[in-house]
Amino acid sequence: MEQQLEPAGGSTAPPVLEGVPHLPAASTAQDQH
Repeated sequence: MEQQLEPAGGSTAPPVLEGVPHLPAASTAQDQH
């Protein structure tokens, strides 16, 4: 499970910066805060 999460986080990092903070949960948490 850990191995799968590692690649998933990296792949979600680039898209988030592009302007798609709807897919990642980290961006959603920041929005709520």
